[in-house]
Amino acid sequence: MNDEEIRKSYDIAARSTGRIPESGLSNMNINDYIASTEDMSRLPNPPEGESEGLKRTAGMYAYLRDNFHPKTLGEANQVMASGKVDPKVVKLWVEEGMAVNPGPFDSIAAGYPQFKPDLERVRTERINKILHQP
Repeated sequence: MNDEEIRKSYDIAARSTGRIPESGLSNMNINDYIASTEDMSRLPNPPEGESEGLKRTAGMYAYLRDNFHPKTLGEANQVMASGKVDPKVVKLWVEEGMAVNPGPFDSIAAGYPQFKPDLERVRTERINKILHQP
């Protein structure tokens, strides 16, 4: 990374983490979380596939915001845990790797136990991909 890329990465990380309230990530405003996730997708030189994955994750939370009206990230994860989202939509999120982080992973596993094997498979594939990058 050159100096400009380092500066850009620092600015994005500071802006994104600066939106997290002192009360914790689950209390983060859903719009702030979506904006932070989209911001992080613009980091210079991300691991392969990470930018697209972050954009898709932002889209998943935008879908939840627009259709179920949660105000916080925690409320959005509760929507998934409640099983209120169309299982076909959730299956797409799982297969596209949008649920590998603890919040959506645990929420989908709770609300859609039939997808837990797929969640675990996709998470393992993503971890292995990251670990085996040059």
